[in-house]
Amino acid sequence: MAGKEWLDSFSRRNAILSMRKPENTSAARSYGFNKTAVNDFFENLEKILVKHELAAEILMSHGYPQC
Repeated sequence: MAGKEWLDSFSRRNAILSMRKPENTSAARSYGFNKTAVNDFFENLEKILVKHELAAEILMSHGYPQC
């Protein structure tokens, strides 16, 4: 596990990053995250990838900045 010195050094080298407090998960989000919904999502994703002849490697998250 990283120690305090490592964390301090990392923080100095990456000043653009900040510590944030996590938010609670909303009831609607946790309700929608179930096995059926997840299976439906991946079945739909597979249909789209096959239909448009796309490789899974082209997918990326748009929720976070890319480094």
